[in-house]
Amino acid sequence: MVSEEIAASLEEQSASALLRVPRATRDVLCLRDDTVSLCNSVAGFLDKLKKLNFEIEGRRLLSGI
Repeated sequence: MVSEEIAASLEEQSASALLRVPRATRDVLCLRDDTVSLCNSVAGFLDKLKKLNFEIEGRRLLSGI
């Protein structure tokens, strides 16, 4: 009797877990998209910082500092 209860419980838990897979997959895809977006934003910020650094360095060289 106990083994049948365990089997039924495992079956129920397995079915419940399978129902959560599509949601988890969507969540992972959203996280991936957010990560790509964040990486692109950081790359843009780095480009702006590099340009600003070049401008500052150029002005420093021109002013003889």
